[in-house]
Amino acid sequence: MAHTRGTKQLPVNAESGRRMLAFENLEVEVCECGEEVTTEVRNKIFAEVLRPEKRNHVHGFGLGVGWANIP
Repeated sequence: MAHTRGTKQLPVNAESGRRMLAFENLEVEVCECGEEVTTEVRNKIFAEVLRPEKRNHVHGFGLGVGWANIP
């Protein structure tokens, strides 16, 4: 989800750390509601944490990747 450094999986900066923590917190909330955490649920959480796209640019996937390319 974010760049990490070393084998300890530490985030490279504070912003990456905040987003990783937000992703984990939302995943825990889903579990507490009794829902199963599937790949589809993780993709929705990922999109929510990274913010809305602009001009069909999907954050975290690089330039040229549109929502039509994401499973």
